[in-house]
Amino acid sequence: MSNTYGAKTAKSNELERLRAENAQLREELAHTLLTVDTLMEKENDRTIREADNLKKLHALEMLATKDKMTGLLNRHGFEDAMKQHMSYVTRVSHVSKLVVTPSTLVFIDLDRFKPLNDLFSHRTGDIMLMKFGRALKSALRPTDYVARIGGDEFVLLLKDVGDVHSAESVVEKIHEAVKLIEVENADMETLEIFYRAVGRRHAMGFSTGYFVIKNAELDVDQMIDLAEHDVPKLNDVRRGQYSSKV
Repeated sequence: MSNTYGAKTAKSNELERLRAENAQLREELAHTLLTVDTLMEKENDRTIREADNLKKLHALEMLATKDKMTGLLNRHGFEDAMKQHMSYVTRVSHVSKLVVTPSTLVFIDLDRFKPLNDLFSHRTGDIMLMKFGRALKSALRPTDYVARIGGDEFVLLLKDVGDVHSAESVVEKIHEAVKLIEVENADMETLEIFYRAVGRRHAMGFSTGYFVIKNAELDVDQMIDLAEHDVPKLNDVRRGQYSSKV
């Protein structure tokens, strides 16, 4: 009898031990799951913060390289893009020994832009600059670079366009797009005054200078200066003909 009672007691004790152990295991599992949930939540928070920081960083980079008014590259952004392009050209020509087609830098100077601001408003002038920027982009390839580097000064890099004549063909497309730009909400009387002041029958005109980039010996500023130097001066008969090579 005592042996039977002892066996039952042993089984009961073992059962209690197992129950206690299971309870402890459940508690440990619950703690582990809570820890995993906490870690996952922290990881999600970190991922969200990283994504947010990347967006902010991208926005800051855009501000640093983009012209706020037109959305084109600014001078800093253009110089960075040019340096990358020249580095690529140098690397390809040295490593593969291939002859790389030169590119052409085009400097664009708007003609008689001041009367636009004076007769209409600076706000109208800003709108026209934005329209001019869109016209430039519409006439160029996605691989080309276009930037606003001054108040009414723009610069283009036409990749693999290795001579002025070919570059002029691209500029002619720009000229046709720019001729379609109109002054919004302008009365005819003021428009006629404006047309007489600028000596043309469309809102915007420009002159260009060219520099064909055949090697990487010059820095970006020097190349821009050479293209700008090629722009016809104010008293030059070529001024306003959009091409400095006639």
